Amino acid sequence: MSFTTLILSSSANKIMKANKLYKYLALTLVMVGFLLTATADQVVLELEQSDGMSEWTSVQVTPEMLSAEGKIQIGTAAEAQFFRMRVEMIPDGPSEGMVLVDGGTLSTSNELDGTAVSTFYIGRYQVTWGEWQAVRTWAAANGYDIGNRGAGCADEHPVHTVDWYDVVKWCNAKSEMEGLTPIYTVDGSVYRTGEFGSDGSDVVNQNSSANGYRLPQEAEWEFAARGGNQSNGYTYAGSNDLNAVGWYRDNSGGAACNLWNGRGTWPVGEKLPNELGLYDMSGNISEWCWDQNSSYRLIRGGSWLHVVSDCTVSTRFNGIPDNPNHLDGFRLARSSGN
Repeated sequence: MSFTTLILSSSANKIMKANKLYKYLALTLVMVGFLLTATADQVVLELEQSDGMSEWTSVQVTPEMLSAEGKIQIGTAAEAQFFRMRVEMIPDGPSEGMVLVDGGTLSTSNELDGTAVSTFYIGRYQVTWGEWQAVRTWAAANGYDIGNRGAGCADEHPVHTVDWYDVVKWCNAKSEMEGLTPIYTVDGSVYRTGEFGSDGSDVVNQNSSANGYRLPQEAEWEFAARGGNQSNGYTYAGSNDLNAVGWYRDNSGGAACNLWNGRGTWPVGEKLPNELGLYDMSGNISEWCWDQNSSYRLIRGGSWLHVVSDCTVSTRFNGIPDNPNHLDGFRLARSSGN
């Protein structure tokens, strides 16, 4: 969220008294103070200049520009006659490393054509082995039964060998660890222990009013992978060239961990991102979603072992919810109202 304040004009020598600027900033902050505290955790103030108020350029204010007389030397270009202050409020997002995806409609998906997607947050990266272990340690000391679950090559690699039950319990644990309300329940209670077999995952429910972490819905996942409202219509998440954006069977050899025939996962974020700045949504590790297809839970994205056709933004897999393997991991989501 950003806006600009009232315009300041200056004299031709481009000198503005520092105290005038500071008073102006203080007035601006008072005017929007309630917004700053309610909707932002970072505020950016930027001084801009223009010769005719049609095009504006940023003015970097440095200590060297402050004179001994308490004035700011703006510049020497006589054509710049107007100055203004831009205020940008960066929303208080739900977690570091998550990206806000504005809502829209899937219009090019084979399976989900026309599905509306509400605004939500999604992880910029797949959940890493390091992240998994940190939450898992807390969870084991706080009533969860995932203390020995999951595997990973190194802290910066995606976690793998987690089943669907593991990841929804981990989402709940991360929520509780950060003082949020867990999403997933069984019989009205927070889901912390137990599994319900290959055909019993429907006993796990979502509390739609909770503000915690969750798995993305399948439509959310695909909308984000396609680039949301900024989509360029690529076959893979961010490109028509899978080598540019993803680790898959043909390029995952030489991995630090040999999970199969010299191939394995790679550190998250090493390939190019998609239009929304999301990494590894095609390849590296396949990702569990919330949605159910009969007794299966859906998986998206393809992995380090999958072939090219398995890594498109529209490819979906049926996953057995109690079957962990070294191809599957996940990324986090949260609702935008949270």
